[in-house]
Amino acid sequence: MLRGRGARLVGAGLADQVVVAVANAGNSLVALLLLPDTGRAGLLVLALAVGYAAISLNRAFVGEVLLALAPRFEPADRDRLIREGLAAALFCGLFTTFVLFMTWRAFGADLPDLGWVALVMPVVMLQDTARYSLLAQARQQQALVNDLGLVVVQAAAVVALAIGDRVTAGGLVLCWGLGGLAGYAGYVLRGGFLPWRGDPRRWPARTRRLAGWFTATAVVGQVHTLAVTFLIGVGLSESAIALFRMVQVTVLQPVQNFNQAITSLLVPRLSKAAVMAKEQVNVLLRKVMPPLAALAVALVLVGGLLAQLIFPLIPRYADAAPLAWPVLLQAAVYMLQAPVLAALRGMHRGPLQFVQYVVFAVASVTGLVVGALTGELLLAAWGLVAGTCVGFAAALVLYRHALRKDPASKPVRRPKRRLQLQ
Repeated sequence: MLRGRGARLVGAGLADQVVVAVANAGNSLVALLLLPDTGRAGLLVLALAVGYAAISLNRAFVGEVLLALAPRFEPADRDRLIREGLAAALFCGLFTTFVLFMTWRAFGADLPDLGWVALVMPVVMLQDTARYSLLAQARQQQALVNDLGLVVVQAAAVVALAIGDRVTAGGLVLCWGLGGLAGYAGYVLRGGFLPWRGDPRRWPARTRRLAGWFTATAVVGQVHTLAVTFLIGVGLSESAIALFRMVQVTVLQPVQNFNQAITSLLVPRLSKAAVMAKEQVNVLLRKVMPPLAALAVALVLVGGLLAQLIFPLIPRYADAAPLAWPVLLQAAVYMLQAPVLAALRGMHRGPLQFVQYVVFAVASVTGLVVGALTGELLLAAWGLVAGTCVGFAAALVLYRHALRKDPASKPVRRPKRRLQLQ
């Protein structure tokens, strides 16, 4: 049972992930609701998707490395690492701005809003990296406050545009950037670091092993996501994509957000545990897995029954009800897999995590293709479940392999006081 500070951290971490998930979904939702032309809204959503992909890669290169590495350092070394991470994030943001701007210049007719997205990348990446630096320091409450500030400022800006009848695609993107600036300003005002206090050249030199493998894993994840959508559209139909995305957004995405919150809480603790002894990693996982298994069973049973009642009430998506069962099973497997992957990250086993993602991606895409060959979306969804189970089995095998070796990828300076797990 969690008590005291541990319970507060878990509560704040889950609440923070909810806020971030709502903010990310809100960008696309606001565009679809406020822009009068649906085609124009679709172009903005596509540009935002490109921006989110860039943020995901920066998060893997900097944010997730901070989460796995910073807890092992003493305060002075940890602060230096965070400053270098923020400097690297600013460099990545400026580089992304250049790439997206040149892409917009070349394909502006097809992606008219990509130029606006390019403008906000530096500040949005800085804010996201600052959030991960707080999570790495077990400061979930402050991360929550900063993200609430982001949402409030962005929402206020959007409302101001709506009241003044000045809603445009570019204006909505700038509201996103303004919210990111507010979130990062809150971080700095509460003792955070400015990016120019670090040297971005030192980041790859100090973290190239973790950063390289984490980024490669993120690339595999992005390619897998795009491949699944593309294959459903090509192998089945556009309506099949709509049905599948509807179930994913309402059923799978909330679980993925929950998993991200659990990962951000577990990785720093598992990283500390790996420094002490590999047995400590097992102890933590044994505490976490039973309640997650119970929650996964409840998710499938309760969620599946509710889906059979709710989806038939929506005429356009009545056929989505049977899809809820395989998607819920996939979500349950993801939930059980999250602590295992968090352990691999905490033990600095980036290559093993990369291998797991490759196995999962190949298995799930293969299962999808085999199911889609029948012409049935439901069988394609069950093929994805089969591939996800293969990926989970691979995660367990690789975790056991990691335990047989020294869990720390490199020697790090041990804190002067004995680490205590909460």
